[in-house]
Amino acid sequence: MKPLDPRRLGSLLGSLDFNRAPLGRSPRGTGFKEWLYFGIGAGPIELVVCFATSDGPPDRPVPRVARMLLFVRDARGFRGFVERAAPEHGRLPGGRVGAFVNRNAVHRVGSALELTLDPERAPLKAELRLSVTSLPAPLHQSPRPDAPGMNWLVIPRMTATGWIELDGVRHAVDEAPAYHDHNWGTFDFGHDFTWEWGYGFFETDARWSFVMVRFADAARSRALEQALFLWRDGRPARSLTGSELSVRREGLLRPVRLPKVPGALRLLAPGTATDIPASYAVTGALGHDRLELAFTPEDALQLLIPSEADERITRIHEVTGPVRIAGSIAGERIHQRGRGVFEFLAA
Repeated sequence: MKPLDPRRLGSLLGSLDFNRAPLGRSPRGTGFKEWLYFGIGAGPIELVVCFATSDGPPDRPVPRVARMLLFVRDARGFRGFVERAAPEHGRLPGGRVGAFVNRNAVHRVGSALELTLDPERAPLKAELRLSVTSLPAPLHQSPRPDAPGMNWLVIPRMTATGWIELDGVRHAVDEAPAYHDHNWGTFDFGHDFTWEWGYGFFETDARWSFVMVRFADAARSRALEQALFLWRDGRPARSLTGSELSVRREGLLRPVRLPKVPGALRLLAPGTATDIPASYAVTGALGHDRLELAFTPEDALQLLIPSEADERITRIHEVTGPVRIAGSIAGERIHQRGRGVFEFLAA
């Protein structure tokens, strides 16, 4: 198959991955939110970086200031950090590709994104060039009264080159697998919805990549939207949606330790009990095509967000573990294993 043209990828990156931050506050009565998410699988280090901004609800307005969330997993397990900034030092500039929070930044260079990390409190620094190796996919979701009005742009496969310094030890990164998505919309945390979302890096064949997303009500008894997207050689290969998918959650993960970010909110959400499944499986069928995705949660971190609808705490669990996908697409057999990163939001 002909390789993807880097010039085309750079053009798509510039025309699709720009920040949507509105000039004024949202007129819909809910807060505008936008975030840039990056996942890097650098051998023994799994790194998640998120630049995020939010208006907050109209009755509790806050300045639109960017912050950075940093999650890192190594042999010691998960650790999480929040980097905050004064308004003039943190932005997702509207109409531009990239973000900055203090000495941390991401910006576009051709068909790549350059990520610089130098947080104030985390024992981590990094300089990484994330090259786009798959076609970006805009996943626009229609606003509905029972689901968050969100839009996504997904780049399921990138390669990361540079270095990561963790606990004073520098690790070279050479074409490590990476992932990026860009999300924006108007919704409030704490309403009657949850989400399950994930991606993975396969060890057996780097040509394949996937993204799984499912929105449901707070009890997870009724799916609002669900889809499994599969790419081959950086191009869309199959998408299964709605009734073409069946999701099975079994058991509950009971982690020995559950880091909470930010730590200041841990008193409002004590303990290690979660609703993370012990196993998560998705089966899909369309015509002669069949797919089965199996994810086994191993390690988790809990992001705590004050609810914008009531006095509760919204919990977002960042979870890693083995992932497997098997089946047949257009007569081609698929059997891939690797590492998965999933996010489970509990209302």
